[in-house]
Amino acid sequence: MEQRIYLIDDDQAIRSSLSLLLATVGWQTNAYGSAQLFQQAADDLSALAGCMLLDIRMPGKTGLTLLDEWRQQGLTIPVIIMTGHANIDLCRRAFKNGAFEFLTKPIDADLLFEAIGAAMELMRRAINVPQTAR
Repeated sequence: MEQRIYLIDDDQAIRSSLSLLLATVGWQTNAYGSAQLFQQAADDLSALAGCMLLDIRMPGKTGLTLLDEWRQQGLTIPVIIMTGHANIDLCRRAFKNGAFEFLTKPIDADLLFEAIGAAMELMRRAINVPQTAR
C-alpha cells in the first residue's frame, strides 16, 4: 500500500507551495481545498495509508471538529494540524482530539519534514510497508 500525504487547506497558495515542497523530497501529495472534497475522494477512511496535513481554520467545520468526526469514522493515519492562529488551548484541544503533531504557519520546512517523516514511519510500521517506499 502506497503512503501519501493528504493535504487539506482552503488556501490555494499554501496547498500549492506545500505540495511542491513535499514533492522535492519524493513524497506523494493529494491536496484538497475543503474537507468535503477530501471526503468525496476518500471512500474508506480506515483504508488510507500515510498521513494528513489538516488546517484548523476552514469554511464550515473546524479542523478539530473534522479530526474528531473522522477518528470516530475509522481514520487511523497520523494527522498533523496546521494553523496560523495558534494558542495553548487550540494545541491542547488538537492533541486531545488525536492530533499527531501541531505546527504553526508559516511552517518551518525542517519541522514539517521531521513531523511527516515520524508520521510516515509510524504508519509504515503499522502496515508493514518497506522503508524505501514513500
